[in-house]
Amino acid sequence: MSRNSPLHGDGGYRGFGARKFTFKKVVKLVMRDRTMSRFHDLMENTFREIVREAVDRGLQPFISSLGGSLPSSTSLVERPRFELRFVNSLPPAIYTGASIRAEDGSLIKIELVDTVTNSRVVTGPLSSLRRLEIVPLDGDFTAESWETDEFNRNILRERKGKRPLVSGEQAVTLRDGVGVIDGDVMFTDNSSWTRSRKFRLGVQPVRRDVMEARSEPFVCKDRRGESYEKHHPPLPGDEVWRLEKIAKLGDPAKRLAGKGIRTVKDFLRGLTIDPISIRLIVGGETSNRKWEAIVAHANRCVLDETEFYTYRSLSRGGALLLLNSVYRVVKVSIHGCPFRNVDHLAISEKVFLDELKREAYENTVSNNAHQT
Repeated sequence: MSRNSPLHGDGGYRGFGARKFTFKKVVKLVMRDRTMSRFHDLMENTFREIVREAVDRGLQPFISSLGGSLPSSTSLVERPRFELRFVNSLPPAIYTGASIRAEDGSLIKIELVDTVTNSRVVTGPLSSLRRLEIVPLDGDFTAESWETDEFNRNILRERKGKRPLVSGEQAVTLRDGVGVIDGDVMFTDNSSWTRSRKFRLGVQPVRRDVMEARSEPFVCKDRRGESYEKHHPPLPGDEVWRLEKIAKLGDPAKRLAGKGIRTVKDFLRGLTIDPISIRLIVGGETSNRKWEAIVAHANRCVLDETEFYTYRSLSRGGALLLLNSVYRVVKVSIHGCPFRNVDHLAISEKVFLDELKREAYENTVSNNAHQT
């Protein structure tokens, strides 16, 4: 074939897609190139274009009469007015045999939303839907909009010879538009056998006029690996080696335990009272970069917001400190005045506060403070 042919075989059709082919042009081109595969490709694409244009022309008058315009052939699936949504986020990783909880450790909640008003449906029959089913989904299910049939195609089944992929109470009932997933729901198998190596969680209603809920993807690991896993975020009662850069059986963890610092909560209290001492206990072999990573991870701990302590200084006019669960000062009362946030103090008052904190910590807060 001549190199001047517009269908030169250099791996594709030169200019194809950049200009429009009419039926007459295709016939002429095929007469120059008798390769059947190219004839098939050109004819198929040409007929697709002809049919698409004919359908668009036929539908445009009807669409225009409704005051709209013809959508693109790649437009998304029309979403139902009502849809289920996850209220809280799942963690990036979970374990087989462990209760599925939200990232903050709370029970997972779903809600029914009216997409027109973007508000929760709290009244009417839809607000108390029953028999919503919890289902495992493929992590590769990424469509922004979908029909029920597509959702069903992405429901995962257990591997041959395995138990059902999800166990526990898998039915949810809405109350005032909110449903709570039972704390006993768990995965029985890890996600390593899927292409994405991830699962999603789905909630499927019986009604087809309500769109299903789908969580973000997450990894499901075998529980046997949990014994050495770091927690994100860490919890106050987690052992201190759950923090980044502290090995479970390493010397820093042993030295901290020898000083009574066994949990993340203990570690944070130590950072509040005397961070230099904690740094020395962790050890000089820990670089500044690693130390910063340890502290940053610890500070992401989800604290108990109901746990507070008070410390009263008899030597400083009865000044009173209100401390959180890791002994950080939340509010202060000076000279019998009402409690104030520490950010609202004058410079002289902040100096007084520093002296008051030093006194409290030197007297060991745990012995002199009283829990409120």
